[in-house]
Amino acid sequence: MEREAVITCPECKGRRREVMPADSCQFFYDCPCAALDFDHARGIAASFAPLVASLQEALAVSLEDEKARLLQRDSEWARLASVGVDVEAMISYWTDDAVVLPPGLPAVVGKAALREYVRACLRIPGFRITWTSTEVRFSPDGELAYMFSQNTMTMNGADGEPATTRGRAVTIWRRDPGGVWRCAVDVWNDAEPTS
Repeated sequence: MEREAVITCPECKGRRREVMPADSCQFFYDCPCAALDFDHARGIAASFAPLVASLQEALAVSLEDEKARLLQRDSEWARLASVGVDVEAMISYWTDDAVVLPPGLPAVVGKAALREYVRACLRIPGFRITWTSTEVRFSPDGELAYMFSQNTMTMNGADGEPATTRGRAVTIWRRDPGGVWRCAVDVWNDAEPTS
């Protein structure tokens, strides 16, 4: 996407190549000759309207791509967790400073604590977890996202028979400097009883 434009001052006729900021919807250009008044600046800003529209459209397309990428990553994580073998691979989906809030338990904070938490879960007889995430919402800058999920957890009850509980969750994801999405906050509780 082209963010550069050549701007010609209507007063001094000077031409300069300028770059449209990526974090701004309007850009007012100040010519070095300082001859521009507000009306001229408004006219120049209006000339950027097609570029701004193009940037907004590209961001929307990009977020749709990111939504698909994030849902795919979460699905891969759920498959990995349901197999329940590779602890290091499972915890790699969390950020180093992740906070997990399991129902009725203290917060689990950071990779070391998460590693122990996952190992403890996998030692529970009959333990199995899986989930499906559906909705994805992004922060305005596209660097954070949250998702809603439905989960199923099974473990052997006191009688030795498998007991399954269903839950609902919200996860907050953060894109790391390499562009990889990782879960920063993970919280869930029991689903509403079905009638």
